[in-house]
Amino acid sequence: MSATYVTYLFKVSRARDQIESNLKASLDELRQRIGQRDPTNIFADAMIPEPEIMERCNQRNSSGHGLMGGLGGLGRPLPTGGPPHVDSEGLIVPRKVQNPCLDSKDRQNLHRELIFNTKIGKNPLNQKSELARALQNRKEIQAKKEVELQKQQNKSQLERVIEERARKLESRKEPEGRSSSVAEPEFMQIHAKVCKPK
Repeated sequence: MSATYVTYLFKVSRARDQIESNLKASLDELRQRIGQRDPTNIFADAMIPEPEIMERCNQRNSSGHGLMGGLGGLGRPLPTGGPPHVDSEGLIVPRKVQNPCLDSKDRQNLHRELIFNTKIGKNPLNQKSELARALQNRKEIQAKKEVELQKQQNKSQLERVIEERARKLESRKEPEGRSSSVAEPEFMQIHAKVCKPK
């Protein structure tokens, strides 16, 4: 090891020792100030608010002076830490469970947007009425027919003749297939295939 490295290590260890001694001194000073109490229980009393304090906070918020105008989040009063509400029979009345979905910012924004769209008369789902859909279907069918007519007009005479012959061949094949299937039941056709002489 070089001499510079050794001096560096010596300085670092001295600085660490000095920091530790400073921390111990400040810790001892704090313990004397709080009267040697257990450090884990120092803030225990401050953590749990008394029911009276919660009621005062709720009263202040409900009068409209709080940040939320007296409401905890979405129009619901803040929960009280006091005794539970009891009905006439002496039974504890259950509190309404808060819905985390209603507290969601995404849900709030969506709801706000839906309300705004309904106020201005815009359909947010972009749905059309039945009449508008029927009109659109009719326009699409008419446009397809126009395209087919243009194709027919732009075809040469050779293409027209080829199409006519293809239609005639298809029309001849269809009745033959229909007549054979209608005339003979399926089991007769299978029987004929099985008993076919070899």
